[in-house]
Amino acid sequence: MPNILVDSGIWFALFDARDGNYASASRMADLIEKNTVILPWPIMYETFNTRFTKNTFGLQRMRSLIRSPRTSVLDDKPYREAAVDEMFSASLERARPLSLVDCILRALMCDINVRVDAFLTFNQGDFVDICRDRSIPFG
Repeated sequence: MPNILVDSGIWFALFDARDGNYASASRMADLIEKNTVILPWPIMYETFNTRFTKNTFGLQRMRSLIRSPRTSVLDDKPYREAAVDEMFSASLERARPLSLVDCILRALMCDINVRVDAFLTFNQGDFVDICRDRSIPFG
């Protein structure tokens, strides 16, 4: 079963019909439901913000997803130091601002010991190089 890494923007859109990316995220729902989801802790921190926690439907669906045997909650500790360095480098030296969460995802995708078969994001520009180098389809 393929391992799918899902960015927080997909979760926001998938559970909020008012989100501008709702239709696109809805087309990804089947892929998410039929595969193993890699869920790093930083994605949960970013997703479960105050606004999302008021979305009862979204919370119920995410609780089911997190408790599913097809979900792999991934510790970000091995990636933290490199991610902080990349965030500062990208934002200050290369003038390409990247969030710390995005840098964690980039470090995770670089780890050859973590199998990522696809990456779902609306923010493709920040990951195109990693996905190309690791042959990870994204969309």
